[in-house]
Amino acid sequence: MFIKIFTSILIFHISISKIYSKKLENENIVFVDTTLDFKNLSSLNKYWEIQNKKIYTFSKIIPSSYSDKNKARFYSDSVILFQQDLYTVLLFKTLRKIKKEAKNIYAITYNISFSNLVSINDRIELFNTFPFEIRNSKDGKKVHDQLLDYSNKLNLVTANKYLSDSYVKGQKGEFYKLSKIFNSNKQYYLFIIGASWCSPCRHENRMLNGIFNLIDTSKIQIIGLSIDDDESKWKLALKQDACKWSKFLLIGGANSKLYTENVKYGIPYNLLYNSSQQLISSHSSLQLLLKQIPMKTKTKFH
Repeated sequence: MFIKIFTSILIFHISISKIYSKKLENENIVFVDTTLDFKNLSSLNKYWEIQNKKIYTFSKIIPSSYSDKNKARFYSDSVILFQQDLYTVLLFKTLRKIKKEAKNIYAITYNISFSNLVSINDRIELFNTFPFEIRNSKDGKKVHDQLLDYSNKLNLVTANKYLSDSYVKGQKGEFYKLSKIFNSNKQYYLFIIGASWCSPCRHENRMLNGIFNLIDTSKIQIIGLSIDDDESKWKLALKQDACKWSKFLLIGGANSKLYTENVKYGIPYNLLYNSSQQLISSHSSLQLLLKQIPMKTKTKFH
């Protein structure tokens, strides 16, 4: 059952990856074979070391459509992030089969901030298969608290007073109170927090651009918030990424109340609000939040 679930997830993710990387050369190259079986983490790690070197070498081979140096760097990062996510699938496949030992408990949190293929529920399920004495140990409790924190952020409803206390700057230099840029006729509001220098943030921009037309924008407003200190670099990134949603510079950046009270593990980070301006979900993985918003089709995000 586990293998079937991950196979379906993997097939979906590859198809989605083609949406936002279509027309790129080398797009079908996959270095991490998730169908392989390993008897222990040592043999898996040796395999990963070899494949990782190939991935980093391959990521430097930039398609001709990415002649711009800045775009080329983000293409390389995207290649690496996707392959790392495939490795995360293989890691969990192996962890489920091998003996549950204390030395392996922290592996459950591997790539927890950026994986789109291994969910929080998958991690909690695996954690619960470890013996009680390991789960109840000092390290086990640390892992448990981290998993619980991520799980809670995906399933919360709380008022967020920092919307009215936060200000943003538009591309033409105009200033707004953040709470005032909500369109009153929407059911959901998704804030995407990132920065020009954040490669995973730019990777998520590419993904969202590719599937933006599938989102029911009559019911959800998507707003990009940058914590850039350098406004010129922020504007350059906007031009390069050509995002299809509204974009603003968050005044105060990483020191603003909105950021310090909501973002615990760094960017990218995403906040989903309902029509009452209540925070109902948050996570570093945009694809996990996309499962909770209205789509024009029955597309499922894993």
